[in-house]
Amino acid sequence: MNPDKLLNESYFIKKGLLQEIRKDMPPYAKEYSGLILCTNGNVVLNIENELTNISKNDLIGIKPFISIKEVEISLDCEVIIIGIHNNLSPQITETIKTFEPLQILNLNYFSKITLTEIQLVNILDSIQLFTQKINEKNTIFKHHKTNAAFSILLYEIIELFISNKHNFATEINRAKIITSDFIILLNTNTNQKKGVEYFAEKLNITPKHLISSVKTITKETPRKIIDKMILSEAKKTLQKNELTIQEIADLLGFSDASSFTKFFKRNQGETPKSYKRKSNRKVN
Repeated sequence: MNPDKLLNESYFIKKGLLQEIRKDMPPYAKEYSGLILCTNGNVVLNIENELTNISKNDLIGIKPFISIKEVEISLDCEVIIIGIHNNLSPQITETIKTFEPLQILNLNYFSKITLTEIQLVNILDSIQLFTQKINEKNTIFKHHKTNAAFSILLYEIIELFISNKHNFATEINRAKIITSDFIILLNTNTNQKKGVEYFAEKLNITPKHLISSVKTITKETPRKIIDKMILSEAKKTLQKNELTIQEIADLLGFSDASSFTKFFKRNQGETPKSYKRKSNRKVN
């Protein structure tokens, strides 16, 4: 499949007067997580029957499948809207670690942050880089470079939400905070096979509390989320020809190659050796 088609289907970015760019972009409440950065003027949004005023330098996160309507838009309202498809293409999630940013964005939707001038410059620089890579001429590495720029942009945004957590702690319940912290911690241990007990201990809560909180927010157990992350790392590592199955098992924290093979086959439906062989054929 054409990589540019995958990129276009996975995310979009629109800049300019809000009244103009809303004419040719997907509705807020469909399959896209999103961010709205107001660079001039202001807009009043009705989000799930609550009015939210967004003014210059305000950044707000938007979750898919929610009700959003524009109540009032100033004539000079200029925004940057970034849309991220809820079912991000597997080929893109294999290339960059989008799991953590998208999870945190969805956990912290409706959270509004007023950016400082330095924060605004950092975000605008990342947006400019991302836009440049999207508009670059087609080359063999275009989609890799675009994915990398997209990843940088996401992490810049997530860093803002994390650093401003105290500003929106009253807007989200304890379960969301625990789940967000779990996903952040998980992303720092992607190359190590850790159990639920390990993460619960790091978060100073019981495994039962962690399981209950994560399942309430994500509808999945921590174990399933951990396995998804390990599987993603395993698949990316298997594409590196220089590593053996045993070396990959050691790298990911499995006791031996046999336990890694069982884990991989249970979650992927094929053995690591089979997946590695297919990946090598695609490269060649």
